[in-house]
Amino acid sequence: MKTLLMAITLIAAVASCSAAETVATTVAAEYPYICSGALRDAVLADLADGTVAQCEGITVTQKDLEALIDTSPASTLEEVRKFPIYALEQYLTKRLILIEANEWAKAKGEKDSTDDQLVQKYLDSKTPKFEVSDKEAEEFYNEHVGMSAFGGLPYEQIKGAVAYVVREQRISDARDQLTGSAGKRHKIVVSASWMRAEHERWAKNPVEQARLSGKPTYVNFGVNGCCDHMNPVTQALQLEYGDKLNVVFVHVGEQAILGELYGINTIPIQLLFDKNGKLLVRHVGNLTKEQVLAKFAEGGVDLSKGNKND
Repeated sequence: MKTLLMAITLIAAVASCSAAETVATTVAAEYPYICSGALRDAVLADLADGTVAQCEGITVTQKDLEALIDTSPASTLEEVRKFPIYALEQYLTKRLILIEANEWAKAKGEKDSTDDQLVQKYLDSKTPKFEVSDKEAEEFYNEHVGMSAFGGLPYEQIKGAVAYVVREQRISDARDQLTGSAGKRHKIVVSASWMRAEHERWAKNPVEQARLSGKPTYVNFGVNGCCDHMNPVTQALQLEYGDKLNVVFVHVGEQAILGELYGINTIPIQLLFDKNGKLLVRHVGNLTKEQVLAKFAEGGVDLSKGNKND
């Protein structure tokens, strides 16, 4: 009897240990850069064949997702077909934010609003009233001096407009943070096999190919025109450090969906990765070549010698 009790105790202990070690894996933990919003906190699980995701009574099948993709604007349809996870994240986020907006409206006694109006009121209620100081506006101007919106005008002539741009960007960032964290407030479950297949497709994009190459990587997200100040920097990095540094430019006007999946909501933005693919720096605005090198150095990546002195 004593032996039997010991055996039962041992089995129970092992089972308890196994249960403790079985922690649900999130999308972000398994695939850290595949998306930047609500799906980052989704849990990977085995779902029924043909089911892509589930969340609080919402079920998205493969057929549903294909239909959603087909409703994309013509300008982005090809890219959304390449990255279906974008359509899934957008759809679930909108559904979840509408649920929250309805709950908020019920508590506040809000009535007679369309879904779009209701969501807008809800987001407005959750967004801080930002104030922008002259110092903050001038710092932004100096970092974005090449923006076409500034028209080459000196700061003093347009400081009111600059402050407005900064305020609007902060509002946008705050709303992105609210909507992007919907997966923390609602349990989303995504098919592990579907996500695995999506990641294989995702890993073929130029940023991921560079990030996973075993070399440090510099990525500049921008467009021609307003971000031209970064072009000489990108070119110099390629010329001087190209054998030890991946240098990637993503034109977000042509690859808008790729930019959104990396969380690019303004430009220019630079992402700096070490040789293991770990993100060292996310910088908004312009940088000089020397500043790029310094930021790499702060992260433990020494590129200071360049090609000629290696």
